[in-house]
Amino acid sequence: MMKNVFNKKLEQIGFMWPVYSLQHILTMVGATIVAPMIVSGLLGLSLQQAISLTSFVLLGMGVATILQAYFGVKMPIIQGSSFVYIPAILYISNLSQGSEALQYLFFGIIIAALVQIFIGITGIAGFFSEKLTKIVLGPTIFMIGISLFSVASDGISNNISVGVITILLILFLTFFIKKTEWLKSSSIILSMIIMVVLISLGVFGEGVEIIWPEYLGLSLPALIPWGMPIFNLDVALLFALAAIISSVESIGDYTAVSSISKSKKLGKKEVSRGITFEGLGSLISGFLGGLPTTSYSENVGVVGITKQYSRFLVAASGVILIFLSILGVANFLVAVDQSVMAGVYFVVFGVITGIGLKQISNVNLESMRNLTIIGIAIFSGFAIPALFTEPDGSVLSAIFQSGMVVTFLVALILDLLISKED
Repeated sequence: MMKNVFNKKLEQIGFMWPVYSLQHILTMVGATIVAPMIVSGLLGLSLQQAISLTSFVLLGMGVATILQAYFGVKMPIIQGSSFVYIPAILYISNLSQGSEALQYLFFGIIIAALVQIFIGITGIAGFFSEKLTKIVLGPTIFMIGISLFSVASDGISNNISVGVITILLILFLTFFIKKTEWLKSSSIILSMIIMVVLISLGVFGEGVEIIWPEYLGLSLPALIPWGMPIFNLDVALLFALAAIISSVESIGDYTAVSSISKSKKLGKKEVSRGITFEGLGSLISGFLGGLPTTSYSENVGVVGITKQYSRFLVAASGVILIFLSILGVANFLVAVDQSVMAGVYFVVFGVITGIGLKQISNVNLESMRNLTIIGIAIFSGFAIPALFTEPDGSVLSAIFQSGMVVTFLVALILDLLISKED
């Protein structure tokens, strides 16, 4: 058994526990908002659909977080929307738009969730935790960020001044105001609020406006709100591969929390249970109309800074997320000019690219073997999709269109085949 450091009850923490729980939400709120907005833009959703998707995402994250805290890995792990699935969703955007695209997405989420449940229940997750090294994960994460640059650049082109000011504002709040960790944690949402106010005041002139939704109020949960899933083999494969990558990231987060809490070494049983319930959380989120969920590394940092290891704190955060969903907070979150969102994407995708480089830097770069694997994997992620600009409808075409998937497969195969140096 692991130490009871994760089992400290809220009443034992004291009256400050709501502050700690809200801090987790402030830390994740930037990525929480960005993920459904990216999906809404890619899939051509209406304003009402974007509002509903954001509400359903908050609801799914809350449910998944509670499940993970009480039944899964039983550690202070927040579950949120994963950017790993964005390249697969980008493929869906080429298949369809609007309501039908959401049905393809629902199908992909089901497949991803079942893959995670399978590798969790069977214990394969433990195998992956040993075989999928940073030499595989680093280039893959790097390619996720790089492959999404057009999403940011296309949006900024609508109004360059708005996009650039948004980028500068996020960087200023994050790095140039000292001794304000809460400000850094919420720099994205604060920047969005400031830009909304400036645009509403007409600072950027005519042609840049905030589209406020006419419908406000409660957002009640519904089962299968987008309709029945539409089967597509290409979508299934892309989401299955993304689920494996997401699982590896989550295992890294489990290990990090276990390490900073100085608990007993994380065992395969805990890892398998965590991935199983991550899949179950994604499945529930999909049926509630949300996106697939994964562990949030940002909140692992919060655990390290606050030294508050209670899993009940993040469970309380999950309850708050559910209430935010029902109260219709998403009505206000989606009323943002696309140039502002493009500025947010620019920073977020840049950070994802940097995280990939960080993973690569932890590999022995004096080794010619490692340099070869990293170089060929990244190069393949650019070169091979360029050969499939006109898809022929085959499964291979769908896989090779994604730079993330190509990089992952090439890095994995080379890492397994090329013998390691002494």
